Order: sequence, then C-alpha cells, then structure tokens
Amino acid sequence: MRIEDKLDALDYCGLSLREEFSVSDLIDSWGRAALDGPGLDMALVCLGSTMEGEPWTPRCDNLWHFDTECIEGDGSYARIAERMAAMTQGSMVLTAIEDHVDIEAGEARLSFVCAGKPVQIDLEVNDDWVDSAVFGQFVRLLKSSDPKKLFLYYDLGGQDCIIGCLARDQFALLKKLLPKLEPLSLGSGPSSSRPRATARNGVRMQMSPDVKSAEDVVLTCRAALALAPADWPPTLPISPAFEAAEWYPFEHEAWALGESVRQVFSRQPRLKQNRQVLEAVLQVAICRNLRRGRQSFVMALGFVDAQLHAPALAQFLSDPDVDGHVVDTLLLMKASGFAPLVRPLVDSNIAWIRKLARRYVERYP
Repeated sequence: MRIEDKLDALDYCGLSLREEFSVSDLIDSWGRAALDGPGLDMALVCLGSTMEGEPWTPRCDNLWHFDTECIEGDGSYARIAERMAAMTQGSMVLTAIEDHVDIEAGEARLSFVCAGKPVQIDLEVNDDWVDSAVFGQFVRLLKSSDPKKLFLYYDLGGQDCIIGCLARDQFALLKKLLPKLEPLSLGSGPSSSRPRATARNGVRMQMSPDVKSAEDVVLTCRAALALAPADWPPTLPISPAFEAAEWYPFEHEAWALGESVRQVFSRQPRLKQNRQVLEAVLQVAICRNLRRGRQSFVMALGFVDAQLHAPALAQFLSDPDVDGHVVDTLLLMKASGFAPLVRPLVDSNIAWIRKLARRYVERYP
C-alpha cells in the first residue's frame, strides 16, 4: 500500500498530517520504499514525529512517536506533560507546568494545575528512562475532563512506541486497522524497564546475557572483543526487510553483550564511577572490526561520568557504523567541543541522525 493510501486511512480515523507538511517531506526523511512497505508502523512513526529542526513542530497534532529513554534533566517531564495536553486538543488543559529532574541524586517530580486543582507527581529515577507511572495520571485526568476521548498506545516492540489521543469512536475505527492498538491505561504503556531490543535500523537483537558485577562487565567486554575478526569485514548485501546491510552473526552477538552492559549501568549506577569498567567498555566501543556490533557499547557510555572518554568516541563520528550512536552518547555525556565533527551529520540521509546532530550543534555550537 502506498504511503498516500495509508495516510488517507489514518486520516479517516482522526490522525491527520498537518497542513504545513506533505508526503514529499516524509519521503525525503524515510524514503518511499520504507513508507510503502507492509503494515502501518512506519506511517505511524513518521506521522508521530516532529519536523527535523526548530521549532520541532509535530507532524500530527494528536499522535506522538515516543522514545522511553528521554529523561535528560530538568524539563524532560514538563515536555511530556505539554505534549500529552496538546494531543487532547483542548480537552485536558494543563497550566503552571514545572518539573525537577536530578538523575545523579535520584530525584524527579512534576507539577501542574488542571481544572483549577494543583497536581504533584513524584517519579522514580531509572537512569534516563521515563517513569511510566506519569502516564497513568494523564489517563485519569482525561477521563475526568472529557470521557468521550482516550489516550491510545501502540507497542512498536522496542524502546519506542506510539501514543495518541482520539475520540472513542475514532479509536474503534483505528482498532480495526491496528488490532494491537490499546487504550493507554494504568496497566499498559511505555515501559521504562523494557530493554533496548532493537537497533536503530530496526534489526531485532537476541536477548542479552545477565551481567551483575564489575567483574562481569570486564569479562563481557573481553568476550565481545574475542568476537572481532582479525581483518575488517566488508559490508554485506542490503536486506530487503530493513533497507540496510545484513548483519554478521558476530555483530548480533556483540550487540547483545553491549546491551547487557548498558542495562547493568542502569541497575547499578555506582559502576559508572569504576574506571576499569569504563575503560573495558571503551575498548569494545572503539574496535572497528566489530562493525555495528559495538553500537550498544557506544550507547552504554551515555552518561556524564564517562565524559572523559568523549574524545576517543568522537573520532568515530565519520564512521557510518556508529556515527549517530556517537552523537547520541555525546549528548548524554553532556560533552561539548565536538561541533565541527558533528556538523557534517546535520546533512545525513538518515532522519534520526540528522535530528541528533542538529540538537548537538544547537546545544554546543
């Protein structure tokens, strides 16, 4: 089905592309082959995204492609509240929105006024993952303020998902197109405990092993390095399913190992100060012969305590195997000084890399 037909079907259900955007804009960002592919997932993703630059205007007023790993500091939960309110299109009005997020101190809270009543929400801190409990508050408030509407939730199978707001009759129509669609409720929604099971290019990864201690991390890194071929392996043919080069088996294995390391940093923040552990992870992240298998190791270093290693990672901003992942990690490290190396990626032909590169250059010019 062509993307034009998919958008028409979604429009009929109440999810419309804003007038200032066109199908051509979507094709420029994602490519027609991906948008015309099977299913509606890509149509939902592009419709729920924003323009790739200031002022980050949503492409659809009442749909949001949401990444659960989005808590960077003050303002993170306020932005969630603002977007949830905006998607109701006047049905749930929030004012005096304020938040405080201190990841290192383990503190997070959100406050606002709704229907004249002050609301304060204390939130759990789990590294940079959202506390999904916050969405339950908005579900309650919308049910109270406009019971004819509801928030919707569509699981994309990774750390991202689709959130939206529709009238109940529109939701029923959309449910016929998307059987997996659910109302956002207290028992469903974005999960901050869901592991990163999918790489940026959509390749499904195998489950990662259980890693618990500093010694486990070091041994896991050694196991990953042992997977690297002696010579740099050439790029494999393009996969029709993902419009990207096929992955070597060792890339899948290494990626899963790195994911296990990233998760133990979230569970045991004290390991982020362990210099031996950080050095071990870095050695995998900079091992070119692991190709894309080292992406998860690059991402595992995405916190301020690893900022010392930013220069070592920045040298790979020209490596297409990890360039976008390096930008993402530099942002999470709050590592300034690399704008000249990041700037070429502002013109990347991959939408998410362009978006991250622009964010970095704007933040650290």
